Amino acid sequence: MLTADLRIEADSPEQAAASARSLVAGVNGLIAGEQTTRVPVTAKRDGKSATAEPSGGAGDAEWSTSTTLTLKVPPGQFDKVLDGLSALGTVTARNRGATDITDQVVDVASRVETQRRSVERVRDLLAKATSLGEIVSLESELTKRESDLEALLKRQESLSAQSDLSTITLRVDPRPAPAAPAKAKESDDDGFGDSVLGALKAGWHGLVVTVEVLLVVVAAVLPFGLLAFALWFLHRRLGRPLARVVAAWRTTRAAAAAKVEADPVYRWGPVPAARPAAQPAAAPSAAPAASAAPAPPSEPPSASKSPGVEPEDD
Repeated sequence: MLTADLRIEADSPEQAAASARSLVAGVNGLIAGEQTTRVPVTAKRDGKSATAEPSGGAGDAEWSTSTTLTLKVPPGQFDKVLDGLSALGTVTARNRGATDITDQVVDVASRVETQRRSVERVRDLLAKATSLGEIVSLESELTKRESDLEALLKRQESLSAQSDLSTITLRVDPRPAPAAPAKAKESDDDGFGDSVLGALKAGWHGLVVTVEVLLVVVAAVLPFGLLAFALWFLHRRLGRPLARVVAAWRTTRAAAAAKVEADPVYRWGPVPAARPAAQPAAAPSAAPAASAAPAPPSEPPSASKSPGVEPEDD
């Protein structure tokens, strides 16, 4: 039995796998197995393969498929099919071998014949059995031996198919993406121009960053500034009238306090009348003593004499 393992790289693994199926069908072969997996595309860098990071969904160009096919072909068409599959892409691995299964075929055939004779003997014993116990025991043994015979027959069919068809295991991988071309060596003028351009870009970037920082600071301080402006506006509109009211109140209070201090009656109520004070004694004067003597008592009007009239005698 001929066997081969082939691994190729193709730009379109799906198209290469379809071509392989058509090639096998053209030689009356068959597809014994197929497995397809989704893999990321790789890129060669510095002579090595590096896996590209996928950036999108299932339809992204950075994703592809890898297909593994198990092909069965007639031994006479083995070399033709193997060469045709190798032409579908770049061959990365190819192994070919042959396995002799003659001994296995002969051994299985002998075991099949022995098992068939065993089954026939049990059937003969079952036909001659008379008791129920013997019948039950023989039927159980017959069922077991028939099962073993069926397994051997399947094994024989498999070996026969292997001897009639050769097996080729084909794996189709996506071709790595081409490496980015190396940049040409720049001249001194280009280097100077790039340096100036880089400096301008760096300066512009610094300006943008500075403006962004200032905008962030303004945005952070703006609420406090609005609050301070509102307080200043209220002070301008309400501060002066309020100050005048307070000044008037203070003036009224000061005037009332001054009036209380100046008018005890207003402060403590009416004051009771004071007794008249005793007159001080007059100091002795230097007048003559005669003036100090008491005046003689005046005569009564009746004893007074009118001028020119004499008094009468008693």
